[in-house]
Amino acid sequence: MAVTHRISYFIQSQAQAISSLDWISLNRVYTQKLVGWEFPPPLWTKCNVDASFQEEGNLVGCGGCFRDSTGKWITGFIRRLGRSSVNMEELWGIYIAIIQAKSENFSSPWIESDSHVAVSLVNKGCSDYHPCRQLVHSIRSLMIDHGHIVVSHVYREANRCADALARTPL
Repeated sequence: MAVTHRISYFIQSQAQAISSLDWISLNRVYTQKLVGWEFPPPLWTKCNVDASFQEEGNLVGCGGCFRDSTGKWITGFIRRLGRSSVNMEELWGIYIAIIQAKSENFSSPWIESDSHVAVSLVNKGCSDYHPCRQLVHSIRSLMIDHGHIVVSHVYREANRCADALARTPL
């Protein structure tokens, strides 16, 4: 019993040390952050989206998974989208997620992507000369029409479900 208690204490203390570990380098402090999927607020539905690229055949697919505020799986999607850029396919994932959220009558969809570029384009817009301008404009129009959509970045490690779905159609 005492050995089990000591092992348990050691594991807990190591986990606490790791979670609060700071690295100091060139006058900067880096803090380790534990990354994982986070629950949306009550009455919100979270959809994680991702795109995947397969070099053989130059194919790209996207996928998304919807979960409620308790983390329960609601629905998902996968699409094989042909040949395109990964940024365009990340945007297609966001677009499809919004369309599906509207068709399923999700009142407050929160869409997460691990693409900083796609999230930035959706939230800030882009120039008329950007290759993704039409899709970005369509997404932003849908967001305005719906009125209650959040699109945010999530680390890849917290986006595993969508990553697995995105690889499925390839």
